[in-house]
Amino acid sequence: MTLKPDTRAKDLIRQVQLDPEDVEVVFINGKVASFDRIIQDNDRVALVPPGTPGPYRVLLGFKNKKLS
Repeated sequence: MTLKPDTRAKDLIRQVQLDPEDVEVVFINGKVASFDRIIQDNDRVALVPPGTPGPYRVLLGFKNKKLS
């Protein structure tokens, strides 16, 4: 996917026609990232929906993290 320069994770969420409430966590290159993080060339991005079961939240590293 080609993105404009300075595209943030929250901009990408809108670009793929999701509401911000549909995404609980953004991973960029395998690490939890802020919704305000700017996506760089060749970054790998994953969007995690709300409702991920507890054990996976701990394994993925986003249990009790405050992200916005």
